[in-house]
Amino acid sequence: MKNNITRIFTLLSIFFIVLLLTACNEDPTSLGMTFLTDTVTITSVSGENGIYTGNNSYIIPNPVNNTGAILVGEALNMRAASFLRFDFPPDLGWIKEEDIVSAQLIIYPLHYALGDTLSSNFLSFDIKKITKRWTFEETTVADVFESDKLYEPEPLTSWSGNIVYKSDETRDTLDSIAIDIPKSLCVDWFQKRNTTPTEETPDDQITWGLALLPKAGCTVINQFRSAGDKYKEGSLMQVVYKKTLENGQDTNITLNVFAGVSTKFIDINEKIDKNKIITQGAVKIHSKLNFDISQIPDLAAVHFTEITLTLDKSQSYFGNELQDSVLMMGVYADPEKEYKNTGMDLFCYGRRLQGTDKFIFRSAEPMFMYLLGLEDKKGSLVLMQNGNIKDANSLNRFVFYNSEAEDENLRPKIKLIYSYLAPSAK
Repeated sequence: MKNNITRIFTLLSIFFIVLLLTACNEDPTSLGMTFLTDTVTITSVSGENGIYTGNNSYIIPNPVNNTGAILVGEALNMRAASFLRFDFPPDLGWIKEEDIVSAQLIIYPLHYALGDTLSSNFLSFDIKKITKRWTFEETTVADVFESDKLYEPEPLTSWSGNIVYKSDETRDTLDSIAIDIPKSLCVDWFQKRNTTPTEETPDDQITWGLALLPKAGCTVINQFRSAGDKYKEGSLMQVVYKKTLENGQDTNITLNVFAGVSTKFIDINEKIDKNKIITQGAVKIHSKLNFDISQIPDLAAVHFTEITLTLDKSQSYFGNELQDSVLMMGVYADPEKEYKNTGMDLFCYGRRLQGTDKFIFRSAEPMFMYLLGLEDKKGSLVLMQNGNIKDANSLNRFVFYNSEAEDENLRPKIKLIYSYLAPSAK
């Protein structure tokens, strides 16, 4: 029985092999013949072939609200000021100045700072009441630093001192700073905040917030917590007031009013060299790397890209935390999106090669496929900090060697591999 089964299996195997060989001897269809005679060509190009045509750096002027941090101080040719706007509850309009026990602005330092953090580490700033309409879309750095048209000329109060940072870089355990604020300000805001800001509303009927403005003598720019994706609550106004209970006894009630809007403005007293490859947060310096890939045929497919940038440490500077090791590069299909602080349409990450000053950007194939789709196959990739939050909050500056570097090994390097179908054989 076993021998019969083996014999039947052998005969079936021979039958299917013969059938397969017979089918393979048939001529291919006309469509199949076209594919067989086509040839896929794989080509490698690099920056030396002229696809990298240069770079330019520029500043994105518009600040962003509620990014999780504000900046205050002065260092390295920069001044940082921040605006805080508080939503006081309108149902407490009955409170008078004599009812208020204390009023304080409380701010929470974060670990990041830039400047002379190891020696003097001195921060000093005024707090002024903002009296005029401002928006992060329209208010300029000049409005904030070069005039008093937005706020009362005399400060409500000031603060000076040193923020002590912990060696373990614990971000959320630094001592908070409490600054006494005039009680009359709170009375004014309790009465006005029930008005919703509109274009028709007089400015003097709206609470526009407080300005934290650096004073001369600062040697550091400090970062403080504000509302955003990372922190639900930031700086606050703490008001302790007396209230008479139904039994006739007075009690003290503590009201915490968190800043509903926080925005920072950075004034940089420096002419940015547009020919350098620079990316810096808060100031929001971006760079475009320009490419001409018109030599690549239509309908080609990009399989691999690698862009290498070398850091110029002599021109770069960083705060008191570990230096970032990741940056972003990508495409804005609509250039206006970049100035509206929205995310890139396509992007990849560049990581610092351990033990070197080189940042390697890989997985940029989708961006170059996008450039291939442009009419002239010429376009730019934008270099910026790693994400919109870093781009808004960190003052770390990365400067990379451009194509004019004397040492060719320091110049930007681009490798690109693509394939295309050669014309059909006749």
